[in-house]
Amino acid sequence: MTLEMRRRAHALGVRLRRSYGMTETAGGCVYDGVEIGGTRVRIRAGEVQLAGPSLALGYVGDPALTADRFVEETGRDGAPTRWYRTGDAGELLGGMLTVTGRLDRVLVSGGVNVSLDEIERIAREHEGWDTAVAVRVPDAEWGERPGLVVEIAASAGGTRAGFEAVRAAIREQLGAAAAPEWSTEIDRLPRLPGGKPDLRAIDEWIGRLRASFAETRAAGPAVAHSQEDDA
Repeated sequence: MTLEMRRRAHALGVRLRRSYGMTETAGGCVYDGVEIGGTRVRIRAGEVQLAGPSLALGYVGDPALTADRFVEETGRDGAPTRWYRTGDAGELLGGMLTVTGRLDRVLVSGGVNVSLDEIERIAREHEGWDTAVAVRVPDAEWGERPGLVVEIAASAGGTRAGFEAVRAAIREQLGAAAAPEWSTEIDRLPRLPGGKPDLRAIDEWIGRLRASFAETRAAGPAVAHSQEDDA
């Protein structure tokens, strides 16, 4: 939920509660950062892991994935506990869970870990940027750099904050390594059946776009030389 939506809900007197969970936990099992029922939460290597009676038995027909995502450990009392590796990054502050994004949505820019999810969160707080998707691209100096893709249709008939203002806000909150180098527009973001942006399709589109630009730059001198010959 965007900052603007939260502000509107507050102005209308609507009480919001943050729910965290997934299909493997039969839905929400952590509310406002606190576990409900018999749910247990821990952080291992920056990853949120969950245990409890609502946890699934595994993935039907996929024992390898089940073994990878569901792990069993024996506690000091000798009792085994099954934990689910969510793939989400998070932290426990004062016993309350804060989810900061996906582990696979972290890039290393100039030796600094940067969350693409956090870049998106800040970008989407600006007018006309509510569809922004942060992507990673290779960079000769930094290793990787973030960029932003935003849907043209989202700003149709409205206004959009300038890229430099968005970039400055991201830099101020997350540091120089997180500041996007560029932004580009797309008519319609490719989406999954559930409505979420299709990140793989967006990455592939950016790859084709960059390849096209590279071909154009490479062909530039040759084209110019050919024109000189014709003259």
